[in-house]
Amino acid sequence: MSHLARLLLLLTLTLLASSCASIIHGTADLVTISSSVPGATISVDGVPRGQNHVVIELARGKNHVLSVSKPGYQTVSIPTGDSFDPTTLLGILIDWGIITIPIDIVTGAMWKVSPVTYFLDPVPLESAPATPVASTEEPKKKPPAVWTGTNN
Repeated sequence: MSHLARLLLLLTLTLLASSCASIIHGTADLVTISSSVPGATISVDGVPRGQNHVVIELARGKNHVLSVSKPGYQTVSIPTGDSFDPTTLLGILIDWGIITIPIDIVTGAMWKVSPVTYFLDPVPLESAPATPVASTEEPKKKPPAVWTGTNN
């Protein structure tokens, strides 16, 4: 097999091993997690990632649990959501989706983390409700225990 033929074969296999959502958006999303409580520790999947404001890359196609905690406060946790990434459908134009769409499915690239902005506040123990409340709207004055931002 000539050098050129090997190079073309390698290039073809590389293109087929990638797919539209994987190429365009990758297999991870940048997610912003914030807390208005000074000194609150933000954790992702049980691993502390910082305090008050964290921007982290989260793998697509997987469920993640975001938590915020602080001594004297009730820890608040919320799962991340996901939504379909329509970029996956561009694979139909490449190979009728026979190879590219299954690759996006296997790599998780066909799902994007949604929303990509989260606001979480731990609840003071003396006023902690039995179950933290979640909302998709930012607060006007004092934030509720948990709320999530909008999609970007």
